[in-house]
Amino acid sequence: MLKFYFLLALSISFVLLSGCESLPPGDAPEGPIIEVQGNNDTILEESAAIEKMTTAIASSEPLITSNTPLNVILSKTNVQSDYSANATAISARVFRELINTGIIDCTTSKNPDFILTSTFVKLQKTDDGEIIFKWIMGLTNEGSSNSVFSYSLKVKVKLIASSAHMIKAEEITPTYK
Repeated sequence: MLKFYFLLALSISFVLLSGCESLPPGDAPEGPIIEVQGNNDTILEESAAIEKMTTAIASSEPLITSNTPLNVILSKTNVQSDYSANATAISARVFRELINTGIIDCTTSKNPDFILTSTFVKLQKTDDGEIIFKWIMGLTNEGSSNSVFSYSLKVKVKLIASSAHMIKAEEITPTYK
């Protein structure tokens, strides 16, 4: 048994020492590790926009420099009422991705470090019924209106019926054959 512990300690020390030797000499590079390129003119589909927004927020200065996951809450999504279901669902998917990857924590046992805000501004409606929005997400300090990070992109959203006034009578009236 003593031989097992000796071999285990020896192998762990080899792994630790070889890890230090694999780093290049010198200081760490300056500036952000990941740079998310802006795409103000590109119109993204929902899934691509969610992925890009998640990457931008996850690599933002306040989150990437923290040693532990920061406590973040998602505030109400700002959007016109006709599109609130779509916008809220998209914002929630980004928030859920950040939680699943362990970048943020959303426990309610302590005060949040940041508030994640989301705003959708309608730009135009396409011929096929989709809406193009400018989507802005940002991190704001709790108890302050100062934004510490903000990112925006254009996203094409296929609308889902969310309000009673958007549902047509023929969609809910049963037909008997």
